[in-house]
Amino acid sequence: MSEHTKGRLRHYHGKLRPEFPTVIHEIYDMTGTSIVKWGGFDGVDLPKKIIAANARRLVACWNACNGLSTTTLESVIEGKESIDYVTVKRDRDELIEALHSLADEMADSNRESPQSMRGSIPGWIKTIHALLAKHAQKGPA
Repeated sequence: MSEHTKGRLRHYHGKLRPEFPTVIHEIYDMTGTSIVKWGGFDGVDLPKKIIAANARRLVACWNACNGLSTTTLESVIEGKESIDYVTVKRDRDELIEALHSLADEMADSNRESPQSMRGSIPGWIKTIHALLAKHAQKGPA
């Protein structure tokens, strides 16, 4: 399976040429490379407003899913998971990783800090480790 275009997309719409009334719709990546040329929407037997709305929606959906794997998206389509669940899992995993880093930094800082600075740090480290242990029992996403 080949890779898809990475990153966010943009929707362009405007006249093909000033002298013609035809409005075109194209989808570009952020470098300006065309992903879907206006011909991709040409010949569609729908009202112009719906064609424009469809192009905008494709870009919005693409951008909303930025960072999710195609496999994850296919799972959503097949009804195995919901986007909300996928997003929550991804966010939780990022927070857990951040907590691991914070706990490690606080532990290092606690060892290096003057005695007067040590009061609250062990309590925070204990709380962070308790939260991490709680999520570790549930297993990775």
